[in-house]
Amino acid sequence: MTAVDDNDFHTVDDCPCCQQDEAEIPDENAEDVVVQIALPVPFWKQEEGVLQRKVSSLVSIYVHEEDDPPQTGSWLGKLDFVMSCMGYSVGLGNMWRFPYLAYKNGGAIFFLPYFIMLVFVGWPLFFLEMSFGQFSGKSSITIWKASPVFEGIGYAMTVASLLITLYYNVLNGWVIFYLFDSFRMEVPYRLCNCTWNTEHCYRKEDDDACMAANVSNIFYNQTCFDELDAEIFNISRSLINATHRVLPSEEYFKYNVLGLSDGIHGGWWGELRWENTLCLAASWAFTLICLFKSVRTSGKVVYFTATFPYLVLLAFLIRGMMLEGAFVGLRYYLVPDFRRLADPNVWIDAGGQAILSLGVAFGGLITLSSYNRFQNNCLRDAVAIFVADTITSFLSGCAIFAVLGFLAHETGHAIHDVVQAGSGLGFVAYPEAIMRMPLPAFWSVLFFFMLATLGADSVVAILETTSTALFHRFEHLQKFRHSILLGSCLLLFLLGLPLCTGAGLYWFTLLNDYTATWTVLLIALVEDVAIVFVYGVNRLCDDIEMMIGPRPWRRVSVYWKFCWLFSIPSCITSAMVFYWTSYRRTSTEPAFPLWAEIVGWLIALSAISVVPIMLAVRLHSKRGASGDSLFQRLRALTMPTDDWGPAGQVPPSQCDGTSDFHEVDRPIQGEKTEIEMVVRRIHCHGMHEGQYNDNT
Repeated sequence: MTAVDDNDFHTVDDCPCCQQDEAEIPDENAEDVVVQIALPVPFWKQEEGVLQRKVSSLVSIYVHEEDDPPQTGSWLGKLDFVMSCMGYSVGLGNMWRFPYLAYKNGGAIFFLPYFIMLVFVGWPLFFLEMSFGQFSGKSSITIWKASPVFEGIGYAMTVASLLITLYYNVLNGWVIFYLFDSFRMEVPYRLCNCTWNTEHCYRKEDDDACMAANVSNIFYNQTCFDELDAEIFNISRSLINATHRVLPSEEYFKYNVLGLSDGIHGGWWGELRWENTLCLAASWAFTLICLFKSVRTSGKVVYFTATFPYLVLLAFLIRGMMLEGAFVGLRYYLVPDFRRLADPNVWIDAGGQAILSLGVAFGGLITLSSYNRFQNNCLRDAVAIFVADTITSFLSGCAIFAVLGFLAHETGHAIHDVVQAGSGLGFVAYPEAIMRMPLPAFWSVLFFFMLATLGADSVVAILETTSTALFHRFEHLQKFRHSILLGSCLLLFLLGLPLCTGAGLYWFTLLNDYTATWTVLLIALVEDVAIVFVYGVNRLCDDIEMMIGPRPWRRVSVYWKFCWLFSIPSCITSAMVFYWTSYRRTSTEPAFPLWAEIVGWLIALSAISVVPIMLAVRLHSKRGASGDSLFQRLRALTMPTDDWGPAGQVPPSQCDGTSDFHEVDRPIQGEKTEIEMVVRRIHCHGMHEGQYNDNT
């Protein structure tokens, strides 16, 4: 018999009673193990079943982790998971979408609701998915054995993932366009004399050169007019200043890259642009090649793809800070106008971005976490990834708004009017910073290569985890894996072709506004209700404590419980109610016709609609197996299945045997109690011998 103090260890490896010692762990011919553990008083006060679970899990987890060979597809190193999650979470949503939403919603005032939503909604959901996936060792679809009535959430996550990758790879196609066009002696987006430029294209260098000859000269439409000519052609400086000056980088993006049309009012497609189609095809081809690799390969590649962007971002931030007028932009970014808090769109966009930036509600995080060892400290990992994600978003905003301040100073316009590219803001602001750097062609190649790696990393991670979840659910399809991946990528490429037309930016904005906001908010809300209120928050907390130990968990469990039980459902619900009670059709550019907004809502609801559909299917199949009432069938479907339990442990349905424990010494106030546990050898059918701790 071995006496152990529970406060002396956090994991099985630290526990003396669980070390591989012939005197402590008997051979397979022995009948039982006797373990005596001194536990704090709070343990003694718990129900007998809960206490038995906490004690026996130490021996149970040890036997299974040490006896089992490493699982196929598991992480090779401890940092592989963290770096892969950073590659999955930190990406285009931080570098491109966050600055765009901040600019759209008034700068600094967006950061306040975003940070609130991030701390009380996004991060708690992030840790919820991470811990749930690690505990079960299951993917985003099979994990709902915890509560089969919500299996549709896994499929909803799959649909949402496909919708996101549909337009994310269009964005990657634009990046590829810029990347290949950057291999020139002079970057093309700094010029105003190209075929795609309009009379409103403005370069301060041209204006300054014209005025250097004569201060009364006026530069307009690529022509330097003297005072007499200006009078003849009725051109005045006040008229030109009143006319919106368009940056060459903005015209390059709108008219050369996109071939932007006037809108989608007159038709669905517009002209298909072959350059964008080829770039989109290249993006999907690269994605397909990466999908043929395993999680082990991805875990190593992501060391580069997750760290390289920070070096480039730091260079752009430093250069942006050195530009004249940069602090005007930073003030707009950091000093809030609290009147904008009354705008419901600010809160909806903030909530959607808080969830999207961490990669929550797509199922990828659950699948990535399922590759972890059972006792990995997922709480520590969640903190590290959250900090990296938040810092990336903040620094990306600083870099963008420093450049916007410079552009406002240069063009003479207010900062909120300086760029009209909408969701293409990053394709205007970043190139303007590139043009102010030494060797702009070199920095252009470097920057867009960085964006390409970020975009590819995000898309591949989403599709890799999504396909893994589907193949885990339908194992018979695994032998057709390459064919299914090829067909899926081809289908998504074809669905993305409308975004390669002259109306592509409008369709892109529609998908971005509805899919990346409403879809993820609805899935996140249902997911929280399913795990916290149906599976049970106390059961979830017990699961987490079993993985990471009592001491690190109990110090912060109050915060997590508060967020899961109250802040997540209340914040998401309040934001949606606030939005709907003050709903008005958009008047900002691009303004969509009513039918386009209806299409947007149908797209947003397409993913979440899978949840009630799968519920109906489950209830119908349950009726065929028994004559229970609807309520009885519904109640049965909320309970975990027989094969639900901690990852790597054998379900009780496959085992014969018992484990007993009894109290040795009743504690005195403030002291510890000794618990003697006899864990009998259990034979598990088709498995090695070991002990199973029933977590349900």
